[in-house]
Amino acid sequence: MNALVLMTDFGLRDRFVASMKGVALGINPALPIIDLTHEIAPFNIWEASQTLAHTIPYWSPGTVFVAVIDPGVGTQRRSVVALTNNDHLIVTPDNGTLTLVAQEQGIKNVYLIDEAIHRRPGSDSFHTFHGRDVYVYVGALLASGKLKLDDVGKKHTKPLTQLHIPEAEILPDAGLKGIITKTEHPYGNIVTNIPYSWIDALGASVDQKSMLQVRIWHKETPVFAETLGIVKSFGFKSAGTPLLYQDSQGNLGLAINQGNFAKVYGIGSGTDWRITTHQITTDS
Repeated sequence: MNALVLMTDFGLRDRFVASMKGVALGINPALPIIDLTHEIAPFNIWEASQTLAHTIPYWSPGTVFVAVIDPGVGTQRRSVVALTNNDHLIVTPDNGTLTLVAQEQGIKNVYLIDEAIHRRPGSDSFHTFHGRDVYVYVGALLASGKLKLDDVGKKHTKPLTQLHIPEAEILPDAGLKGIITKTEHPYGNIVTNIPYSWIDALGASVDQKSMLQVRIWHKETPVFAETLGIVKSFGFKSAGTPLLYQDSQGNLGLAINQGNFAKVYGIGSGTDWRITTHQITTDS
């Protein structure tokens, strides 16, 4: 038996998550069910892709993830089970949720779920809650060993749906350019797709107490322009001070020590949020 890990944008106020767990436990009352999160922003496939990709490496091979952020529920979008290179299983709609998993962990095989066969009994007439009626049902069968991967459906040989994710760049004028990929809740830290190791290209470092000029745009509108110091961790700046740091995934992050950077400066995340950094020689 393997763990079943659930991620949705359903929230916890209504019946949806409990209904999914009830279906899973109906298949196997001893099945370990873990909540990754149910607070993905509604319909935000971008956030779902990141959250999933940055969580699954810490789970044992064989773990089954059910990821349901599904604005196209009930349409002709495909339902799949993906087997990663590290032998994790992901049950999800093929709508871009697997983008970063494919890029960062790699995917061996993808199987199309035969929804005519593999769905909760009696649910044929329901078309708006596939998280309950298809995805967690298939996930629980797989996790409990009652359904073999090869029996899920045909192998899917066409390319998966991919989100467009701009790549970070090292600029000719000794700067770095990227996008804001995530706002970390509840603290409001923001994370970029710029590898932290790239600050070496600017001749900057924590030891030198380097300062970087940081600019952020939402689409074409500038929303932030300040000089921030690079620190090893939050406590190296006084409370209320904005800073730059290496996040736990190895990327450049921005935070306020004991404050909420995203809220204070009105910063969001996604491909519309661009960021550049350039070194300033002044000490912090």
